[in-house]
Amino acid sequence: MRILYILFFTLFSSTLVNAQEKCSCSADIDALYASVKKMPSYKNQFKGKGKEEYQKLYNNLKALSARADDNFSCYKILVQLLYPLKDNHLGFWQQPTEKISGEMIVDTAFIKTYRESDAFKNFPTVKNNTDSLNNVLTNKPLNDVEGIYHYSNYVTVGVYRTHKKDSLVGVVLQTNLKNWAIGQMAFIMQEYAPNHFNAIGAHLVQKNFILYKQETFANGILFAGHWKKEPKKVNFAYDVPKEKFSLKNIEGNIQYLKLGSFSANNENVAEAGAFCKRINDSLTGTALIVDLRDNGGGADKVSNQFLKLLKKFSNHKKVYVLVNHWTTSNAEQFTVRLKKLKNVTIVGETTNGTIAYGSNYGNTNSLACNTYEFYPTDMDSSEFLGYESVGIVPDVLLNNESDWVAQTVAIIKLDQ
Repeated sequence: MRILYILFFTLFSSTLVNAQEKCSCSADIDALYASVKKMPSYKNQFKGKGKEEYQKLYNNLKALSARADDNFSCYKILVQLLYPLKDNHLGFWQQPTEKISGEMIVDTAFIKTYRESDAFKNFPTVKNNTDSLNNVLTNKPLNDVEGIYHYSNYVTVGVYRTHKKDSLVGVVLQTNLKNWAIGQMAFIMQEYAPNHFNAIGAHLVQKNFILYKQETFANGILFAGHWKKEPKKVNFAYDVPKEKFSLKNIEGNIQYLKLGSFSANNENVAEAGAFCKRINDSLTGTALIVDLRDNGGGADKVSNQFLKLLKKFSNHKKVYVLVNHWTTSNAEQFTVRLKKLKNVTIVGETTNGTIAYGSNYGNTNSLACNTYEFYPTDMDSSEFLGYESVGIVPDVLLNNESDWVAQTVAIIKLDQ
């Protein structure tokens, strides 16, 4: 019996050690590094000395990972391996420690239990006095990234620079969501260019952390318009008609064409194809506004049919293409192709800069500990690499104080 006990203990101890070796921050960074090296973006961008430098970065982060003592510390190390990649289609997020629904965060019994849990008590917090922080940030101007932001009426955060000038933190100052507490950290950002950031943000409900590459600040707005300094003010860059596809006359002989999605799912492919055929002989105006705002992209098989139609129109008449920060991916590629046609003017604001790669298969990889998920890219459109993390700068910038279609109509009248 004693021999059997010793044998069992030895086997159990060995299994435990192996499990610990397989599940650690060091193991996670090995898994992430292995996945990154398979991507077209890595192969395109890291060659020769660049490849050696990336290897050094991995080695340094691997050494740091051995000292990571919690999931968030590990996550902050892991994302640094992704920052140098000009590939904004990739995704990386922390798995939620607990599945939380919108219904649960208004359930008193659940909230009581949740707020007593380690997940809540150990959630990253800041040591600053939030009342003092509120006073300091209240009068920050609209064009300063520091200041007070609101996520609708749910949560208010204060965003401030740390002692590292390129590092910013968003801390909760007020909340109507009981799964949050004042002083908890909503997001952190690292500024790699003026008003451009790599960011880590926590989901408002699940509170798991998500990587946001190519986050931008403009007009008092962060995170795709979710966090606003002036929440009641309309930002006309994102005041976009809800219909996906439409064509109408808006003033005189000026026509307006809304192209809201190039998604390759079967329903959208069918809808886009039917719409394109329907309007084939309907572009008869003296000028045409093509609205690509909030078009998150899709596939050439959807967008190319519209490119052919617009090329024919632009041979003789003027086209004005409306874009905003959430004109993304294949919609950006479409915009670049339109720019090459004659009689085409791009108006609006700089596009997202998520253009050079993509995902055909949509696979995700769980890292060693199943704590983090990596969404790698597998498509190579590197002919657009010059626009990655930069975006397409419009020929004419529009302001956010009035309707963008009306502003474009005024430009058209001046051009005629």
